Amino acid sequence: MDILELVTNALESLNIPCIYGWYDENLNETHITFLEFDNQEEDYSDDEATSIEHYIQVDIWTKDTNESQVLKKQVKELLKQNGFIYQNGQDLFEIEDKVWHIPQRFLIIEYLE
Repeated sequence: MDILELVTNALESLNIPCIYGWYDENLNETHITFLEFDNQEEDYSDDEATSIEHYIQVDIWTKDTNESQVLKKQVKELLKQNGFIYQNGQDLFEIEDKVWHIPQRFLIIEYLE
């Protein structure tokens, strides 16, 4: 399972730069970043894992308050439609950069053969 490809493909219809990593202060437009912050093997059979849980954080970065709320809903819905399970999220305002930062966390389970 290629997590980078899964997230990028799921969010492609937004037509917004979607970057693996963290906030790009040089990109002075709305963009989305994401990363896998944890993964762990689960569901063992004969001492072998039968699944891997991938934990993903998706961050929306925008200076537009209304856009932050619209994108928050769209990102959540698109990822859920693509098999991700919503875990939590919050609305933050980064005072120094004057940008809305909306982190959302998701889980997706990869079943091993």
